[in-house]
Amino acid sequence: MKKIFFRLFAGALVFVSCSSTDDSASSENTGFSNNPVSGTVYSSSFSLGGGYARPITLSGVASYYIYLDTADIDCFAATTSPVYMGMPAAIGSYDSADAFLVFKKANGDYESTSEIKIEITAITETTVKGRVRAEGSDASENYVNGTFEVQYCPL
Repeated sequence: MKKIFFRLFAGALVFVSCSSTDDSASSENTGFSNNPVSGTVYSSSFSLGGGYARPITLSGVASYYIYLDTADIDCFAATTSPVYMGMPAAIGSYDSADAFLVFKKANGDYESTSEIKIEITAITETTVKGRVRAEGSDASENYVNGTFEVQYCPL
């Protein structure tokens, strides 16, 4: 009898341990990649090489435009960055209600996102750090996911 009770108790303990671990892992899963931003922009491979954040006021809110590029880009050079986004200039999580992301083609065509999640994780006097996950209306054509740390370029 004691052996049966012990086996049932041990089995229940394993079951409870596994389910609580699985539950906490899924509730903490944000869908963000831990790698630098990469994906596809207008069906071409995109890997983060550089970028910058510039302050702007959007609808009366202190915000950032953040430009992401495949190469290192200078703060004051004209940009043709294939990915740019805007969100409040504060640490936090943002979606399409308070942020935007645009995929841009070299010829000037662009597509905004159908799904977006941006998280700003750190702001210093010289950098802005965060994560982004976004896709266009056709995710096989326009999609990015990953982390970024860009230079802050005051006006």
